[in-house]
Amino acid sequence: MAGKVKGFSLIELLVIIVILSILAWIAVGPLRSQIMKARLNEAVNKFVADLNEMKRRSITQNASFGIELLATNTTYVTFEDKNKNCTNDSGEMIASIDLPGAVSFSAPSAVRTIVWTRKGVPLNSSCGFYSATITFRAMTFEKDVVIGRLGRIRIE
Repeated sequence: MAGKVKGFSLIELLVIIVILSILAWIAVGPLRSQIMKARLNEAVNKFVADLNEMKRRSITQNASFGIELLATNTTYVTFEDKNKNCTNDSGEMIASIDLPGAVSFSAPSAVRTIVWTRKGVPLNSSCGFYSATITFRAMTFEKDVVIGRLGRIRIE
């Protein structure tokens, strides 16, 4: 047996590749779910931070600031309402924020604009009191951002 070659046969190598492929396939599902949950949490936390920032600016600068949810359902705009008409007009935009990949939001069409008064009270696009739930989605995961009539913001 002095001439025997040591190593793996082609069959043994293919069996190992199949086993590793099956294990990788099993791991991809939960990994993708975790990535989607992380993106959803990132989007919701950024949105709530922007809401709070616009509210803070309205109170401290004695002006009206707001957020408009665009029809794409993946982008929103922060703005200063200089003419106090409760809408985002030309020249009032501060920033445009895109949500992370595969995350979107939904809100009733009547409540796509949130403007904060100098007292921290939210108003809608017709300058009436604002109260709504905005739902963020990533795959099958959802989170709601609830904005109350008196300006309380919470995540559910």
